Amino acid sequence: MRQFSYKMNKPELRSVELLKSVSESAGVEIIQLSQNEIHLRFKGESKRWYEIESQAIFDEEYLEETVEWITNTKAARWKSDLVNDTEFSVQLCVHPHDKNLPIGDQIVSIVLALINDIQTAMEIPMLAKFLICPRIMLENIVIFQEMMVVTKDMVDDGDWQGAFHNLQVMHEQQEDIVMRAMEEDDVHVPYEHEWIEGFDFSNFEEELEELRIEEKEKREQEIVRHWERMNDNLHDNQS
Repeated sequence: MRQFSYKMNKPELRSVELLKSVSESAGVEIIQLSQNEIHLRFKGESKRWYEIESQAIFDEEYLEETVEWITNTKAARWKSDLVNDTEFSVQLCVHPHDKNLPIGDQIVSIVLALINDIQTAMEIPMLAKFLICPRIMLENIVIFQEMMVVTKDMVDDGDWQGAFHNLQVMHEQQEDIVMRAMEEDDVHVPYEHEWIEGFDFSNFEEELEELRIEEKEKREQEIVRHWERMNDNLHDNQS
């Protein structure tokens, strides 16, 4: 697969206009926006930072009509970790709900989800793990995936792909059991995903609430400081 000079079709161009509009209103930094590359950086509600890069590529064995967009999402607690690509930035395995949408629409869906990351984390455990992960621990993490967190130690040992495969097999087996039970009994049978049992989310809602309170207090402090400065300036002008 390689990158090449690609011209967007009309639906893609319209979707990119939507992306530009959303970016402008949401304070998203557009680093690169061309016919075959899109690169954005922005801050979520949790004050974590995100970076989305998407490129149009194709397989040399096929015609150019087989173009596909490859999108990667990186995250960090500090903006500088993304800008400087430090070891404290990690990959997030996030995807749009509908990959058949034009690329601009796909990226907009990811942007909006991550801007509202605290709310989104209530529905996506993988994102929740990132939000509550201390910055120092991010140094040893490569990627947050739906089924597991891949660390550098796992990559160095070369066993993470096997572990991921085992989790996938287990997950598929559980789904088969549930589907058979539903077909036989015509009822919904809930089951737990064993792959997240090792993570402690008992205090997650409290931690998210603390983030909200912290952000609210910061905004209130900024308002107070603003009016104090205004009052000082008024006093200086009158004296």
